[in-house]
Amino acid sequence: MNNDKIIQWLNKSRLIVVLYIILIIIILFFIFYENIPKDLSVNVLENFSGGSADTNVTTASTSDTSTDNEPVNMIMPVHSILPAFDNPNLYFGAYLSSRNTGDHLDNFIYTNSLVSNRWLKPEENLALSEEHVIVDLTYDSNKRMTAVGVRMNDGIAEYDIFKKETSDFKSSWVALESNKVMRSLCNDIKYGKLIGCSSYDGQIYESKNRLLSYKDWMGPVNFDKPMRKVMFDKEGFMIGIGLIDNFIYKKKSMHWRESKWDTKNVNQTKVYDLVYDKDGCLIATTKEGIKKQLHPDFGSKFVLLKDFDQEHEELLDQLEIIKFKTGNEYLDEEFNLDTELGRDLKRIYEFKKVSKDLCRSKGKFSKGNLNPQRENVDSDVLNRQNEEINDLYSMIDDLTNKLGM
Repeated sequence: MNNDKIIQWLNKSRLIVVLYIILIIIILFFIFYENIPKDLSVNVLENFSGGSADTNVTTASTSDTSTDNEPVNMIMPVHSILPAFDNPNLYFGAYLSSRNTGDHLDNFIYTNSLVSNRWLKPEENLALSEEHVIVDLTYDSNKRMTAVGVRMNDGIAEYDIFKKETSDFKSSWVALESNKVMRSLCNDIKYGKLIGCSSYDGQIYESKNRLLSYKDWMGPVNFDKPMRKVMFDKEGFMIGIGLIDNFIYKKKSMHWRESKWDTKNVNQTKVYDLVYDKDGCLIATTKEGIKKQLHPDFGSKFVLLKDFDQEHEELLDQLEIIKFKTGNEYLDEEFNLDTELGRDLKRIYEFKKVSKDLCRSKGKFSKGNLNPQRENVDSDVLNRQNEEINDLYSMIDDLTNKLGM
C-alpha cells in the first residue's frame, strides 16, 4: 500500500481514527487512576466545606529524628483550638492533612504564639489510637482535656471519646465508653449538663447521666439547623458553627432549649472552631489561617491575626474564656479548696446548679410534656423541695456576703 492509498484511507476513516484515539486516552486514564495512592484520591475523614490546600502551618516535633532538624511543613487547616488554663499564650489544637491520611493520625499540636502560627507536637502521647483522628477538643469539669476522635469502620465514621489521664496535656489518652455518634462536646453553661452535637443530624443532645456519662444521650433537645460545634458567647447566648456552611450562628434568646437559631443575623465567616480572646473578640481557625474579629461584636469582621491592629480593653480573664468555650465553670479560683469552708461552698454552688436543672425538669413534668401517663404528683412534696432549695440559696447568699465575694 503506497502513501497515496494510505492518505486516501485515512481521509475516509478519519472518524474511526478519532474514536480510536479517544478510546486509548480513556484506557490510559483509568490505568493511571488505579495507580494513584488511595490517600490522594479521597478526602480526609472530616469533610470541612471550603477546605484549601494552600494553607501552610509550620509544625515541628520535638521528637523529630530528621538530621537537619528542619520544621515539617504540613498542608492543613487547624480545625480545633483550645486555650490552656495556666498560660494565656498556650493553645492546643488539632489539624487535618490533605496530603496523606496517615499524616494526621497524630494530629494533636500546641503553640505558644498564635500570631507566629508555629505549632509543635508533644514528645509523646500524641495519637488517640492507631486509627483515630482528633476532630474536637474540650475540658471536663476536672480540667482534664477531652477529645473526640473519628475512625472509619467498614466505610462508616465512628466517633469515640478520649480523655487525658491527668490534667497534664502530655499524659496518656484513655478511651471512654461512648455511643460513637457525638462529633463534638460542650456543657450547658446554665445547668452544667453535658451536651453534644450528633454526627447523624447535627442536632444537640444531652447526656442522660448527671455524672457526665458519654454513652447514653437523649434528644434532639430542640430540633433546628444542624451544627458542627456549639459554645457560648460572653452574654451567655449559645453560638454554633453550621454543619453545612461553617458560618457562625447565634440563638435568638439565652434559653437555647426553646430558642431557634437566628438565620437572619449570621456572621458569614467560614470557620472551623472558635475561642474568645481576653478583649472579647472571637478568634477563629479558618482555611486561610488564624483570624480574629476586629471588634467584640458577634457580627464583626474577621482579619488574619497577624493583621489585627485594634486596641480594646480586657473584658475576660482566662477562666471566663474557657468557661464560654467549654460551658464548664471552674471554681478553684473562686473558692479556696484548701479549706473545709471553701470545699463546702463549692459543693453548695454545684448543688445549686443541679437543683436549677431539677426545677426546670419539674416544670416540664407539671405541663405533662414528659409525663405521658399523667401520674399524680404530690404537690406538698414539691413545695417542701422548693422550700429546701430556697433555704440553700439563702445560705449561699449569706456565706457569699460574709466572705465578701
